[in-house]
Amino acid sequence: MTAEETPEQPSSLKGAYGAFLGVAAAGYLGIMLFVFAFGMYGERLTQGVDAACAEAAFQSGKEAEAQGNIDLAIQRYHQALEGTFADPARRHECGRSIGDALFRLGRYQEAADAYRRLPPEAFSKPGHWAGYVTSVWYAGDYRETERLGKAWLAMADAENDTKQQVWANYTLGNLYERQKKLHKALQYYRAASEHKPEGQAGIMVARMLNRMDRRAEAVEQLDAFLALVPSGELHQSAQRLRRAWLDAGRP
Repeated sequence: MTAEETPEQPSSLKGAYGAFLGVAAAGYLGIMLFVFAFGMYGERLTQGVDAACAEAAFQSGKEAEAQGNIDLAIQRYHQALEGTFADPARRHECGRSIGDALFRLGRYQEAADAYRRLPPEAFSKPGHWAGYVTSVWYAGDYRETERLGKAWLAMADAENDTKQQVWANYTLGNLYERQKKLHKALQYYRAASEHKPEGQAGIMVARMLNRMDRRAEAVEQLDAFLALVPSGELHQSAQRLRRAWLDAGRP
């Protein structure tokens, strides 16, 4: 056998070698396709994973909150906000959940700050304003409470949301009463009572009338309320109030 000649390789070896080259070529092609695809769509792929993680953290926060572990819930909500939600509305919900949780803990200033960090579009429904306005009020900022409370009421009126109309009017009534602006307080308590005549606002209307030295009107208001609410705690409260006023007016 000359130097130019090579021994003939067994057919099985040739087949294995050919298979190896085929696998190597396929692997190389796969790597090239992955690099190309990642360059084109890598950001979308990682966003998908990130969105799933953000959603998982948010749901974990909801579970913790349902179990009464509010501090852990807040931690999970913050972790969720570090990610990217597929739906921007979910991000807003997560931010509101932080404010709501802080409010439940009585950390009103922190709650107010959490709500303030959200964009206006995060408060797209009347019910989204309740915790925000109340937190700002309890934190002691009456001017901002008035401004936000009126925005809350305007949205509730626009959507004819009776529950939120009652709550917003009642909150503004409380705010003005605290500031000794009795005429304004009466205005908002009346509005709340018109939306829910059997509610607490009906008694507050009577209280404001009495504080404004309009006792006869106040007693008439209580009589109308007692006729509408024949039993229960509010009925008893109105009865005690009426009796005290009448006793105070006797010689």
